[in-house]
Amino acid sequence: MTLHQPTQRSQERLHARLDAGADVTLVRGPVASGKTTLVAAWARTRRDHGQRVLWLDGEVPPEIREGRGAGAGGGPAIVVLDDADRVRDLDALDALLEVLDAAGTRLVVISRRHHPVIDRLPSRGATLAVIDERELRVDAADLREAAWGWGELLTDDEAEELVADTAGWIGLARAVAGRLSGDAARLAGLSFVHTQAFPADPETMGHAMLFALAEHVTVDIARVVVDSVSAASPSGRVDESLASLVSAGFLRPQGGAGPAAWRFPPLIGEVLAEAGRRHFAAHLDTLHSAAARSLLPHAAHDDEALVAAVRHASSAADDDLLGRLWVEHWPALTRRLSARVVPSFVERTRGLGSADAGVRLAASVLSALQNPVTGPRSYEQLGWSAPAPTAAPASATDALVVSSAVIAHRRGYAYEEALRLCRRLDDRAHPPLATTAAAAWLRLQRGLTEASHSDPEGVPRLESVAAAPLAGAEFIAAIAAASAAAARAIRGETAQTRELLRRLDELDSDHGPYGDLVRYPADVARALLRFDRLDPSPAGVLDHRALSRTAFDEWPLLLPTRTRQALLFGSPAVMIGEVSRLRASAPPTLPPQGRIRRLLDRTFADLLLALGEVNRARRFFDESVAPSVVLSVPRARMAAIVGDHVGVHAEATGFGWSAELSPRDRAELAAILAGSAWAAGDHALAGESFARAGGLAGEIATLVPFAGMRRDAFDALSVEYPVVLAAEDVQRVRAVREVYPREGALVTLSPRETAVLRAIDEHARLADAAAALSVSVNTVKKQVAAVYAKLGVNDRQAALAAARREGLLADA
Repeated sequence: MTLHQPTQRSQERLHARLDAGADVTLVRGPVASGKTTLVAAWARTRRDHGQRVLWLDGEVPPEIREGRGAGAGGGPAIVVLDDADRVRDLDALDALLEVLDAAGTRLVVISRRHHPVIDRLPSRGATLAVIDERELRVDAADLREAAWGWGELLTDDEAEELVADTAGWIGLARAVAGRLSGDAARLAGLSFVHTQAFPADPETMGHAMLFALAEHVTVDIARVVVDSVSAASPSGRVDESLASLVSAGFLRPQGGAGPAAWRFPPLIGEVLAEAGRRHFAAHLDTLHSAAARSLLPHAAHDDEALVAAVRHASSAADDDLLGRLWVEHWPALTRRLSARVVPSFVERTRGLGSADAGVRLAASVLSALQNPVTGPRSYEQLGWSAPAPTAAPASATDALVVSSAVIAHRRGYAYEEALRLCRRLDDRAHPPLATTAAAAWLRLQRGLTEASHSDPEGVPRLESVAAAPLAGAEFIAAIAAASAAAARAIRGETAQTRELLRRLDELDSDHGPYGDLVRYPADVARALLRFDRLDPSPAGVLDHRALSRTAFDEWPLLLPTRTRQALLFGSPAVMIGEVSRLRASAPPTLPPQGRIRRLLDRTFADLLLALGEVNRARRFFDESVAPSVVLSVPRARMAAIVGDHVGVHAEATGFGWSAELSPRDRAELAAILAGSAWAAGDHALAGESFARAGGLAGEIATLVPFAGMRRDAFDALSVEYPVVLAAEDVQRVRAVREVYPREGALVTLSPRETAVLRAIDEHARLADAAAALSVSVNTVKKQVAAVYAKLGVNDRQAALAAARREGLLADA
C-alpha cells in the first residue's frame, strides 16, 4: 500500500531509535502528534534501502489472520500497524505477532495509548522499545521545517512562540500556523479540537477540557472537577487521563509550594477551556465552585493556587467564597497579585448593589492599585477608605471592612467615631473571618487613629503590632514600626526611635504598594534624628514633599519635621506661609484639641518667634484654645525675647508634672531658662539650668535646645561649664545660625486704645469712629495720638500697617 507522505523533518534521533532493532516498537502519542509522519518517513528510508515494508491501516488483513503470518513472508520485513487503537480482537493480535517468528521481521505499533498487543509480548520473549509523547514533541527548528512544507514561513521567534503555546503538538501548531494572534488562532485551535482531537478519544478529551477549566491541576483537583460533572467516572480512569496528558507534555509542571500541579500551555489551555465551556455549560458553576474549594488548603502558600481559586470563585458567582478569599489572603492579593485578580473581584461588583462587603472592598482596593500614582501613596490612594460602611451591624463582623471605615473616619478627622467602631468590635466575639492579618491591620489602623487623636495608647499599640510581624504580612508590622518611630522622634524619644528603626530594618523590605506608607514615616524619623545632631543632610529627602499636596495621613508627621528643618537650616518665612495656608484651609471637623490642631498651633508659634513677630505671637497665644502645656515652650521663648524673666521661669517650671510635655520640650525649656537667667544676671540659675538642659538633651541625643538659645548666653555658659557639652557638640551648635532673636519689644495697648485702633481700621473718618464707639471726637483724637506714639508713626495708614505688622490687628 502507499506510504503516508512526510510533512515533518526526519528526526535523526528518533529514526535511530526505530533502527535500534527491538522486535516491537510502540510509538505512542495523542492524535495529530506526528506519530504516523515520523514512522512513515523512517519506513520510506528503510524501503529505499531494500527492506520490505507492510503498512496496515487500523486492521489486520485476512491474509495475516488466515495465513498466520504469511502476509509477511518472503524474507525479513517491517510491519507497521497504524491507528492500532482500532484493533482489539485478541485473535487478530496473536496472528499479527506470528509475523515475528519470521527471521528479522519487526513490528511497529502506532497508538494513542498503551496497546493490548504489548501485554502479549512477554510470553513470546520479544523485545520492546517505546517512543512516547514527549519524544514526539517538536522543537522550534523542527516546526520551522515542517511549516515550510505546509507553505508557512515562520521566523525563529514565531516558531518559539508557537512551540510554547502548543507544547510542540504539531497537529495543533499546524492548525493555528499563520494565525498567531487574535481570535483566528483560537478559532482554528477550537476547530482542530472538535474535528480531530475530541472525536478521536472522547473520554480523555472530556477530561482534558475539565482540567483546562480547572487551570491549576492536581490529582485531587482533577478528580474533584470530573466528579462535579459526572460522579460515575472512575478515579482510576481520571488518573490515567491525567497521567497521559502529563506524560505527553501537554500538561506542564507549574511551580508553587503546594502539591504537584500542572497547567496547559496557553493556546492548548484556551482552546480546551473554550470547548469545555460549551460542552459542560450546565455544570460550570458547580465545577468552578468545587475547583475553588479544593484549592483553599494550598492558597496560603502557593500564589498560583490562590489566583486560580479567586478566578474559580468569581466564575462560580460564589461571593461568599470570594469574600473569604479576600479577607484571608488580602496581603498577598494586594502586594503581589493585584493585577492578576482585580478583574475577578471587579466583575462581581458590576450591577450588584448587594454584593458581599468584602468583595466590594476588595474591588475598590485592587482597582486603586492599578492606577498610576505620582508621589507618596496614602491609604486613600490605595482605595481602602472608598466603600466604608460605618454603622451597619453586619460590617462590624468583618475586621477589614471596619478597618476601611476607620480609615475613612480618620481621613475626615472623625477620630471619636473611628475609635467607637474599634471599641465596638472589641466588645464582640472575633468573627471567624477576622484572620490574624486582618486583626493586625485593624490594630494598626486603631493605633494610627489614636496617635492622631493624641491618645496615649496609640504609640504603644503601634509598637505591639511592630513587635509581632506575620509571615506574608510583614508590611503591617513595618508600617507600625515606622509610624511609631516617627511619633517617638517628634517627641524626642531617641532611644525608642532607634530601636523601632532597627526593628524596621529587620523586617522584609519588599512592601509592594504599601512601601510609601513605610518609607515616609521612616524618612521622617531618620531626618529628625539627624536634625537632633544639627545635620542638614536630610533636607533633600523632605524638600520634594509639599504640605499642601501631602495626604491626610502623612502631613501631620511632615509638619513638625519641615518646621524643624526651616528653623535650623531653611526659611521660616517660607514655611510660615505653608503653615498659614494649612491653618486657613483646616476643615471645620478638625478637633480643636486634637494632635493635628496642636501641631499647627505649635509650629505656627515657633515660626512667628523665629521671625521676631512677638506681638503677633502674643495675640496668637491669647486666641489659641490649645492647652497651655502645648504652647509652653513658645510662650517661654517669647517671654525670654521680651525680657520677662519671671514669665520664663513660670513657663519653664509650671508643667514639670505633665505627661504631655515631651523630653524634647523639657530640654528646650531648661535651655530657654538658662539663657534668660544669664541675660537677667542670675548666673547661678543660668548655670544650674544649663547643666539641667545638658542632662536632658544628652538623654535623647539632641543639640536642638542649645541651637535655640540666644548665642551670647550659650557661648558664655559653654565656656563657664565645659563639662555640660563636648567640644565637638559646642562647635556644631556654633556652626548653626542663631534661630531666634535675642530681644524684641511688645507693643502694649490699653483696652480703650485697642478699641479705637479697631474703629479707625473700620472707619476712615474720626467722626464715624467716634460715633461707632459712642464717644466724642476729642476722646478719639487723644487715644489715636497715644496709639501713634506707641507704634512710632504719624498717620492712620502707617498706624494700621504697623499694627498689622505687630499683630495688633488681624491681617486685611
